[in-house]
Amino acid sequence: MRRALAVVVSLLVIAGLLVGADRGAVWLVERQQAEQIAADFRVTPPPRVSFAGVPFLTQLAAGRFERVDVSAAEFTVPDGERTLTLRRVELALTDVRGIEAPVVSRLDGSGTLDWAGVGALVGQPVSYAEPGRIRVDYRAEVFGASVTARVTGTPQLDVATQRLTLADPAVAVADYELPSGVARQLIERLAGPIPLQLPMGLRAERLQAGPDGLAVVVSGTDVPLTPPA
Repeated sequence: MRRALAVVVSLLVIAGLLVGADRGAVWLVERQQAEQIAADFRVTPPPRVSFAGVPFLTQLAAGRFERVDVSAAEFTVPDGERTLTLRRVELALTDVRGIEAPVVSRLDGSGTLDWAGVGALVGQPVSYAEPGRIRVDYRAEVFGASVTARVTGTPQLDVATQRLTLADPAVAVADYELPSGVARQLIERLAGPIPLQLPMGLRAERLQAGPDGLAVVVSGTDVPLTPPA
């Protein structure tokens, strides 16, 4: 009886040590990855990183992680020769493969892109107009003169085509609202669907305009977590 009890106690002690080692490894890797993400993606302050799944040490040994959650006040994303800065970023990374150059089987996230970044993304100056509406500035020729046409509308996302359209659009030139016939012709020329070419192969799922930028919900599959150059 005493021997059996001693064996049970020993097993419990070993199990406790293993659990402690596993949780300690999680804490250490979370801290290291937060520092690495902060350095690679110019995140200030460093993000919060949380690894899910038990045991963790077997995931670490295999270099494959069930799920990683990342929260950051600011996140810089590579986009060709430029970078885009997102704020209030929340990421859920499922089935992360690799450590040095990780690839995420499934990424779900959200963040806010300021209006300068939105303009860089769509290739036209974009700003917030009023609740529920945005403003896009175009260079256009009206009655033979080159002018800036201000088109406002409610942003709507076509998820299938990844294009942004403006519902209920209105157009003004030099703060003068154009007659409906002229405005309609100009809108047909200018305010067509705007392609959203998100970086890293991500797709927009939902958009909402606000004074500080465009809040976007994104998803992606087989996403390489490549830091900006």
